[in-house]
Amino acid sequence: MKFLEELKKKRKLSLRLGFLASDEATYVLKQDTVKKLFRKEIDIEDITEENFQISIKQKGVDMKIGLDIASLAYKNK
Repeated sequence: MKFLEELKKKRKLSLRLGFLASDEATYVLKQDTVKKLFRKEIDIEDITEENFQISIKQKGVDMKIGLDIASLAYKNK
């Protein structure tokens, strides 16, 4: 987190941090695994935990950036 703290100190830079939507975090099959399944190069029985990746989405960042843009437009900057 020291890196983020140093970024916050920079001039002409805004750091907008969202939050991780942990309730929406899921494990999904990796794309190459899906391709191999469809090509019948592997079977369902061959899938292990290495074939999965976690999918986490950050929330709130786009809204914060939008508010920044609206604020700058309102101030005619």
